[in-house]
Amino acid sequence: MSLLRLGPSAAAKEKRLASLLEGRDVSGLGLAEAVRDAQLFGSLELAGETITLDEVRAARIGHPSSAAATGLVRAAGSARAIDRASRGLPRRRRSSSRAAWGSCRNGSASRAAAS
Repeated sequence: MSLLRLGPSAAAKEKRLASLLEGRDVSGLGLAEAVRDAQLFGSLELAGETITLDEVRAARIGHPSSAAATGLVRAAGSARAIDRASRGLPRRRRSSSRAAWGSCRNGSASRAAAS
């Protein structure tokens, strides 16, 4: 015979979370990134990939990771950009290092140096 364990209700958990978050900037907690990582991890698991959540996090921040995680993170980033554009939201600005890398890849930096 198993014992019945009672825990706090969902309402009590929500109330406790609200009190902990009260007065804090929620955007600075990294909740959106955690949810995005979990979604990408779940997608890879459903696709049959054997991967860890740490590999997904590494791919998201640009560290070496598996090809599957890197590809899905890249595709998800493109999908978010398309979604933002379809809703009429402005494009996110690229950091200067990424913009410089893009110009090097396109050859514009070498053309500028040659002229």
